[in-house]
Amino acid sequence: AIASQTGTILLSLGIGLVATAPDLQPVQLLMGDSAGGALARRALPVVVLLPVALGLLCLRGHLSGLYDAPMAVALLVLTLIIILCAILWWGVSAVVMREESLLNSEKRFSRFMEQLPGLAWIKDDEGRYLYVNEAAERVFGVSRDRLLGQTDSEIFPPETAAQFRKNDSEAIQSAEGVQVVETLRHDDGVVHHSIVSKFPIAGPTDESAMIGGIAIDITDRKRAEETVTALLRISKQLNSTLSIDGLLDILAQEAISLIGAEAGVSGLLTPQGMVCTKYFKQGDVIPLEYCWPPMHGLPGWLIVHKVPYLTNDAKSDTQIVQELCERFGVRTAISTPIVTAQGEVIGFFEIHNKRDGSGFTFSDQELLLAVSRAAAVAVQNALAYRSLQVAEQSLKLADRRKDEFLAVLAHELRNPLAPIRNALEIFKRADGDRTVFRSALNAMDRQVP
Repeated sequence: AIASQTGTILLSLGIGLVATAPDLQPVQLLMGDSAGGALARRALPVVVLLPVALGLLCLRGHLSGLYDAPMAVALLVLTLIIILCAILWWGVSAVVMREESLLNSEKRFSRFMEQLPGLAWIKDDEGRYLYVNEAAERVFGVSRDRLLGQTDSEIFPPETAAQFRKNDSEAIQSAEGVQVVETLRHDDGVVHHSIVSKFPIAGPTDESAMIGGIAIDITDRKRAEETVTALLRISKQLNSTLSIDGLLDILAQEAISLIGAEAGVSGLLTPQGMVCTKYFKQGDVIPLEYCWPPMHGLPGWLIVHKVPYLTNDAKSDTQIVQELCERFGVRTAISTPIVTAQGEVIGFFEIHNKRDGSGFTFSDQELLLAVSRAAAVAVQNALAYRSLQVAEQSLKLADRRKDEFLAVLAHELRNPLAPIRNALEIFKRADGDRTVFRSALNAMDRQVP
C-alpha cells in the first residue's frame, strides 16, 4: 500500500538512525571483531535483499500467468529455504574457519609463551592472573588452576605482593611500560633477582586494560658480577700491603666474608709444615700457634696433593684434626692451597661453617681457588720483600762489623807502630852507635807482640 519511493526513504532513514549509535546493538555486533560480527556482515545484505528480489520475481511470474498465487507462494518459500540453508552453511563455514584461526593463533601464542627463556603472564586491570606460562607456574610454586583468577596479595608474602603491585601500577600509567628488577624467594630459599618488563595491553574498552609481564632470571649474572667485583676488591686489598702477617689476616677474613662462612684460618708453609698463628671466628681473633706437617690435617694434606679439600662432615672425616674440630666447633670446611705459577705450595687458607647452616659447594671451592690465585702473587711479593729486608739487615750488620773490625785493627796497630817510629828516629841520630841501635831494637821487640 506504500509507494516504493516512500518505502525506500523510510528504510534508508531507519538504517541511518541505527548507524548513528555504534555503541548499541545491532551496530555494535556488526562492527565488532568477532565471529558473530563476521557472520552478520556476510549474511545481512543477502537476508535483506534476497527476499525482496525473490518476491518481485514471484510476483512477475504470477502476473505473467506462469502459475497461480498458491504456486507462487510455494515456489517462493521453497527457494527461500534452499537459499537460506546455503547462506547458513556459508556463514557457519566462515565462523568455523575463524574459530580455527583463533584456536591456531592461541596455540601458537601458548607455544611461544612456553618456549620463552623466562616467566610470562597476563593480568586483568584488577591484578588477577588470566594467563601464566609453565615457567611462572613452576617458579611461583602455585598450580595454574589455583593461580588463575588470583591476585598477588593472595599468592605471595605482603612485601613481595606490594612490590609487584607498585610496578604494575607504573606499567599501566606508562604507555611504553616499565622495565624493573624484582626479587622473589624461590622454593630453594634463595632470593632470586629478575629483570621484568611490564606493559599495558589494550582491553575491550578504553577504560580497561590488561597487564603483560615477562621476567628473565638474572641471579647468576648478578652473582657473577658481584663475584668479579669482590675478587677485584680482594686482590686490591691483598696487594695493599707487603706485610706477610697483615696479608694473611686479610686473606682469611676476606675468604670468610666472600663465602659467608663463620670462621677461618690462614698460614704459610715452613720446613716443618703449614704454620698459622691466628684463628678468626665471627669477628674475634683467637691466638692459635699450630703446625700441620705433611698429611696431618687438611693443611698437611694440601702440602702433598696441592688441590683444595672440601668436607661437609668434619666430625666423621678422618683427615681433619678432631682436636681442633671440637675446639672450634668445625662442622664443614674448605681448605685451599696457595700455589705459585710454578706449582709450588707456599701457604693455605681454610674456612669453616656457612652462616646459613648449609654445606659448602664446589662453586664455593672454585671461587676460593680464584682468590688463591690472587693471593699467590701477593704472598710471593710479600715474601720477596721480606727476603730483601732480611738481606738488607744482613748487609747492615756486615757493614757494622767491618767498621768495628777496622776500628779495633787501627787501635791494635797504633801501639806497636809508635816504638817502631821512635826507633827509626833514634837510628837517624845514632851516627852508627851500636849501643844505641841495640837499645832501640830491644824496645821494638818488647812493644811488638
